[in-house]
Amino acid sequence: MTTGPGLLHLVDVRAKAEALLETAFSSHPEIDVSIVGPLDAIEPPAVRVGWSEPWLEPFGQGGLVYARLEAFCIGDRIEPTPGFEIVESLVSIVCAAFLADSYPWPVSFVGAPRAYEIGGKNYLAAQIVSRLPAGVD
Repeated sequence: MTTGPGLLHLVDVRAKAEALLETAFSSHPEIDVSIVGPLDAIEPPAVRVGWSEPWLEPFGQGGLVYARLEAFCIGDRIEPTPGFEIVESLVSIVCAAFLADSYPWPVSFVGAPRAYEIGGKNYLAAQIVSRLPAGVD
């Protein structure tokens, strides 16, 4: 399979997204955030980079796909204190980083903040799902 400029191999997409977000958050030292892979145990605030459903949608010829990447912005545990500001900040920084990068990270949707169970604990979080072109071997 041949990849053109701007087209990543599927196996490289998550690592590129993680590196992009590490760089983006490094310019926001007021938010001590972890960028993590698809794990079930996290230390919030964090952005978990993984895949969304449907994961792959073939298009064209020769191993080209649209892949759905999820940047899961995780605030704090669900407790009486407000955590929406953290999730809103995480979503803003992730969306801005995706828009500013030379690789196309078109955001398909951003889910509203709500409670999610991760590792047996409830957290306030929001999904950002991008539908992006990638290549498979």
